[in-house]
Amino acid sequence: MAFKGRYFILFLIITYSSCLQLFAQDGDKKWPIQVAAISDMDLGDPISFSPGMMADFGIRLMNKPKIKGSRVRDREFYLKPFLGFYKRKDYHTATMIGTDLTYRATYPSGVFWDFNAGGGYMHLFYNTPVYEYDNGTFTKKKFQGYANVVIKGAINFGIDFSKNNERLPLGVYAGAGLFFRYPNNSYWVKHPYVQLGVIYSIRK
Repeated sequence: MAFKGRYFILFLIITYSSCLQLFAQDGDKKWPIQVAAISDMDLGDPISFSPGMMADFGIRLMNKPKIKGSRVRDREFYLKPFLGFYKRKDYHTATMIGTDLTYRATYPSGVFWDFNAGGGYMHLFYNTPVYEYDNGTFTKKKFQGYANVVIKGAINFGIDFSKNNERLPLGVYAGAGLFFRYPNNSYWVKHPYVQLGVIYSIRK
């Protein structure tokens, strides 16, 4: 219980620090909301793909634009609380919550790339029945899952249509990333993944 308690404290620290950053907005406010379909990859033999989703809410901490004539390249830093899940057939379903720190470079055309890294809390649930052996018999057991710490990073490429037309607050992106969860029999487990998503940008 103490081990799970440490994860819960970590989750609270991440969540409340994210809320406090709401007050760190620069003058030109922007909040991108991103939703992506993800595929968690198992690179064993055979290679398998597990579907899932990821959503995050971007809080812009600062923008350091690079201006060359009439062309402006945005260099932005975001704090992004996220929620996500994936489902491995006949094994487990994982849910996660945490915060990423993201650097995004957006070119005058609206084309961008970004890199994010962060972490948080993950909870795993088995997708198959769990049985307990006792006195020569198997009894079906109600299993609530188990807690993991997750750290992650990803690189994405896309286009933000709102860069040149604020009346079109949409964008699309694709990328790949890697996350690690712990513990699994006292080991870190590696999870590569790919994603394809859309962006809705709120500006003020």
